[in-house]
Amino acid sequence: LERWVLDHSDRLHAISEAIRVDVELTSGVRLDDERVVVAPIGSVDRFVDAPPRSEDATADTVTILFVGRFEKRKGVDLLLGALPDVLTAVPSARVVMVGRNDLAGESGRPYAEEFLEAHADRAWIDRVDIRGEVDDDELWALYRRAGVLVAPSRFESFGLIYVEAVMAGVPVVAVDAGAAPGVVDHGRTGVLVPADQGALAEQLVALATDPARRDELGRAGRAHSVRTRWLLVGGVLACWSAVAARPNGIVPIAALLVVIGTRTAMGEAA
Repeated sequence: LERWVLDHSDRLHAISEAIRVDVELTSGVRLDDERVVVAPIGSVDRFVDAPPRSEDATADTVTILFVGRFEKRKGVDLLLGALPDVLTAVPSARVVMVGRNDLAGESGRPYAEEFLEAHADRAWIDRVDIRGEVDDDELWALYRRAGVLVAPSRFESFGLIYVEAVMAGVPVVAVDAGAAPGVVDHGRTGVLVPADQGALAEQLVALATDPARRDELGRAGRAHSVRTRWLLVGGVLACWSAVAARPNGIVPIAALLVVIGTRTAMGEAA
């Protein structure tokens, strides 16, 4: 059914080039350029009236924030593997991790549980704050106080957390895979690294110890998000308009617009 929909739709809205490629590979359906509009998704700007990164500007501590499910695809294993080096090298760093953390890792136990148990006697362990799922108000407050967002996902169809962090004026450290290169401007709004815990640790240490660089990336990201917001809206409107402009104003069932977005495999589109 999904292949039929992809093949017979008049327009296809892909939220990133990465997900377009992934859908073509997994479905075997050629998504021709005439039907596909690649237009990123945006988010309500919750930071327009709030000063971003207040903690970074006023405190001696720099907060490294992780937002996401504790699973391999989100790269939580890479981050947890990198943290001992980061926290040892940067005594002023603290880590806040939010998101569902009861998912079993490769050993059959939750990543967070294993990490806390393995490092219980380390001097820096009290600087690791694993909170689990939080409500929106707490999440936006965490963004405002963060110095760096670390998002080491091995694949994202888009990655709204990148957008949310950049809107808050927070630099992003992400893995150079999936949609991240299309959202995070390497060297301008954040840093892209290989899917390697050593490379991840190196960049986190570099940013955690360089407030001027964090400020530079954060300001550039905030300015970029404001400047490009309406470009995102324009791309989506153009896609919908092409479908709506049917003869006699009639849109038959076959004249579908399919949004190719949050998915991990065939049959898991939303």
